[in-house]
Amino acid sequence: MFTHLRPVYLADTDAAGVVYFNRLLEICHETYEVWLMDRGLSLQRLIQQGQFAIPLIHADIDFLAPAYCGDRLEIGLQIEQASDHRFICNYHVRRQRPEPMEVIARAQTQHLCIALPARQKCALPPDWRSAIGDDPVSYTHLTLPTILRV
Repeated sequence: MFTHLRPVYLADTDAAGVVYFNRLLEICHETYEVWLMDRGLSLQRLIQQGQFAIPLIHADIDFLAPAYCGDRLEIGLQIEQASDHRFICNYHVRRQRPEPMEVIARAQTQHLCIALPARQKCALPPDWRSAIGDDPVSYTHLTLPTILRV
């Protein structure tokens, strides 16, 4: 499982002071993008080459507890290949305080590889299949600003 650490910023919250629902999905997607970078995969390069696209085709999230400005989140990401052209990202969002860590949300996104310009589903590129197959490796990617580290 890949783990991404991220603080909750004021801009992530709504007028009630809790993380706005769509921001938590964005934070999950941010974790997916960090995973891609860690694996040497680039959405920008994929877009620039113009042969494939990997659009998000489904997203859902269950909120179990609120998160507030200043909270530190640990987002766990596990990716599974559902077919030769589709993969699923499963997220577990935990708040690092109070101890023990509390699961505050679970989310899932599904992604489909399509060939361009036909926009027809096609097999994931080999480097993507390899990265997804390697996902069980466990490590942590730290992104917390120094001022927030304990």
